[in-house]
Amino acid sequence: MNSKKSCIKSLNLPPEVTEVILKDDLLTDYLLAEMEKFPLPPNYIPLQIEIKFNDVLHHKIDRGETTYLREVVVDKPKFMELRFDEECAFFQVDKVVLINRVENLQRIEELSRYIS
Repeated sequence: MNSKKSCIKSLNLPPEVTEVILKDDLLTDYLLAEMEKFPLPPNYIPLQIEIKFNDVLHHKIDRGETTYLREVVVDKPKFMELRFDEECAFFQVDKVVLINRVENLQRIEELSRYIS
């Protein structure tokens, strides 16, 4: 078993989540690298927010202005990613959260002014 595969398996995720991740080498590499990053600081306010479903951009907000909006046509996306300033802030496969760099944000409600 290669080291990437064993790293993912060591997370003891549900089998269907492990399967989604290991099916795509680029996704596996991406998630392993992103999992190493530190949480965002408590006072962090992003200038740019992106929401992706299955690695497809669906919503982009830049300095409070929606600059891209795409209808979500996938009934149940395999995974969702929230990116702040071109960095992964949150990543979820099915209902399993794999990356949560926003956990330390003290005032998540402050973000509401960027989402309209």
